[in-house]
Amino acid sequence: MTQASISPQPDNHPPSNNASFSELEARLDSLLDLLKEAEAQQWLGPMQRAHNLIRQRDLAGAALLLDAYRGAQGFNTLVLAEPLQARNPARYVILNHKLEHLRTTIFVVAGELASTTARGRQ
Repeated sequence: MTQASISPQPDNHPPSNNASFSELEARLDSLLDLLKEAEAQQWLGPMQRAHNLIRQRDLAGAALLLDAYRGAQGFNTLVLAEPLQARNPARYVILNHKLEHLRTTIFVVAGELASTTARGRQ
């Protein structure tokens, strides 16, 4: 037997999505805390539903997240705590900066998770 014939073959299975699910779950934990702090009630329900699905390792959670970014009133247009702007402008800026970072990261990870899973089905 030659060395080439006993070398392990490359694994054709898709990479484990557990790391992506775990990262998404952690980011959603932070986002839910931020939404509660900023009293952004309109987004707590949808993000909590997505979080519960992600915690169960259900890809429907990633799809729900990606759908939230659609449209003129989508999650991507949310500005937090506008009433806070007059009372505490620095806090207003900090909250929205955190939101922007989390929103971008969540979108990227959810998109990667959905595309990796879709590629694994081909």
